[in-house]
Amino acid sequence: MVDLPLSTPIIVEDPDDDPILQTAIVGHADVLCSRDEIFTSLPVKEACRIHGIRVLDDIALRHELRLLQTKGKNM
Repeated sequence: MVDLPLSTPIIVEDPDDDPILQTAIVGHADVLCSRDEIFTSLPVKEACRIHGIRVLDDIALRHELRLLQTKGKNM
């Protein structure tokens, strides 16, 4: 759980998605997983880049997690 700041929305096209992005930023997330195309818009991609957050869809995230699991078994 994180407390979200009262700030200017980053996702102007759909302000309902701002709490998702703000939670990722305030929570210091490494990855934001979504298939919502709004998270690939330039303002959102820039905000994520600044905060070190990668935006992946569910398939890409699952692929990365499987690779990590495989690497862990090989160590």
